[in-house]
Amino acid sequence: MKSENIITLHRGEVLYHQGDYRSTMFELIQGQVNIVVEYGKGSELRIATLEEGQCFGVSGVLECYPRIATAVAAQEETVVKEITAEDFAGYFLENQDKVYDIMRHMGALLRQMDSDYARLSRAEAEKRLEEIPRPDHVRAALLRLAAEWDAICDAMARAGAMDMAGKIR
Repeated sequence: MKSENIITLHRGEVLYHQGDYRSTMFELIQGQVNIVVEYGKGSELRIATLEEGQCFGVSGVLECYPRIATAVAAQEETVVKEITAEDFAGYFLENQDKVYDIMRHMGALLRQMDSDYARLSRAEAEKRLEEIPRPDHVRAALLRLAAEWDAICDAMARAGAMDMAGKIR
């Protein structure tokens, strides 16, 4: 990677806000990060708590897509590594296990989205949409994750993932 940008946050500090455009992703080095929809509003909803070693904000590095939630430090000493779009190819080659984890996580989210979609389809057919407990903004986030997954697959194909795999062995 060209550069390494380490960011230290304190409990309650915001790394990025919902709606921000940044062509970066992050790896959590130390501490915890809460991912929160509608942060600071009455309808605030924590959708994930991330642990050390996890990567997040992947749509930012792949598409510079607006953030679907706010990332907030959950512990006093929270340290993240920022990975830019320019550095992602090197990160991909140097950290294949992490990239694999990202892809596995996105696959799990897609399975959940498929399950949610099936439940939504059944509810629509039965005209009982109001019984679906998932808020619209979370359903929209899942659809965005599906787009992230497609973008990762396209990026891997464009980069000649098969060729890279052969060189790594």
